[in-house]
Amino acid sequence: MEKIDKFQIVFNNPSATYLAGETVYGYGWLLVKEPVYVSSICLEAVGEAKVEWMTSSDVQNSDEEIFNHTSVLPIKGEKQIDEEGILHSGSHYFPFEFTLPQKLPSSFKGKHGRLRYYVRMSVYSQGVFSQSGPHTERTSKFAVIGALDLNTEPDASLPVENDTFEAVGSWCCVAGTVTAMLRLDRKGYTIKEAIPVYAEIKNLSSRRIASTQVSLIQNVTYYSYRGRFSESTTLVSVHKGRIAPRGKQTWNRELLR
Repeated sequence: MEKIDKFQIVFNNPSATYLAGETVYGYGWLLVKEPVYVSSICLEAVGEAKVEWMTSSDVQNSDEEIFNHTSVLPIKGEKQIDEEGILHSGSHYFPFEFTLPQKLPSSFKGKHGRLRYYVRMSVYSQGVFSQSGPHTERTSKFAVIGALDLNTEPDASLPVENDTFEAVGSWCCVAGTVTAMLRLDRKGYTIKEAIPVYAEIKNLSSRRIASTQVSLIQNVTYYSYRGRFSESTTLVSVHKGRIAPRGKQTWNRELLR
């Protein structure tokens, strides 16, 4: 529709980020150059997941719609549209709202897949949802943060500790062992919360350790209808310096953030 000069979707939240279970508010803004006939204005909110990766023999891919809300916005009787369906010159605002389900997963974008949410608003001059008919549409993405209440997770508040060791050198010439203990105050943390790390590394070998590192690693598994694929990504790391032979290094509340 050449008579529509500008068409934008605006969310009430400037960051366009919402928690699962929240109500999304916004409006469509139209700037009309000259009067135009409008039969309907339709809103569709969509959540979709897509995965794709290469194997040695073919391409694995799948897609799934996980959320869909569709509505026809009221226009007749509104001040900006007369009874004949004419949208007059000037700025016009068409508000919308919809509630996200409580158990929606979070938005995600990875190397081999994504989970995204968006709103599409369409202005039709003939019929409703008639894709073949004259219409103008705009799409705007928004993000969802899945609702996970750590208070309902029985192990989230429990501390976690792990010990390990590794021999240094080759099978015929072992220089000694290195032991490591890592401890966290609890298993569950919220978004943007720093994770205090406690650790003790003992170098019981005759060789110097150049440096030590603690990392927060994200493990993701993508599923298609015929298989699955996993990948790991390091989100953040904290480093410390060397450990002399027969020496020890202590981590006391070093923050991962």
